[in-house]
Amino acid sequence: MFEQDYIMRQIYQLVKMVAKFFFDIDSPTITEELEDRLPENEKGMLQTLLEMADAGNIGKAEDMLFQMIEENSKGCLEMSLLFYSYLDEKTDDFLEFNGFPREEVYEGLKEVVKKFGLDAVFSD
Repeated sequence: MFEQDYIMRQIYQLVKMVAKFFFDIDSPTITEELEDRLPENEKGMLQTLLEMADAGNIGKAEDMLFQMIEENSKGCLEMSLLFYSYLDEKTDDFLEFNGFPREEVYEGLKEVVKKFGLDAVFSD
């Protein structure tokens, strides 16, 4: 339990650091501010990814996210931060049941951060 809480805090802190560095967002409403910045077409895509995650297709949603990053990285960072923040709010039971433990949420977020050249923000 303590390990899961620690990972949740790591995810939150990494999202917070990237939001501050890239978007100059430093507030308790990080996700709301990031979502407000998304163009309508990206909001629709984010909604699709979140619905897939809710349906238990987290791995497929993450694959789609990474494909979007490869095809057009500009603008996908906000969507990535929102996607992983959303997953971080899910229960451990939900994530485990759907084959996507919290550690994978953190690893996926770290991979996105690396793709955007910000891997120096974490030390593990």
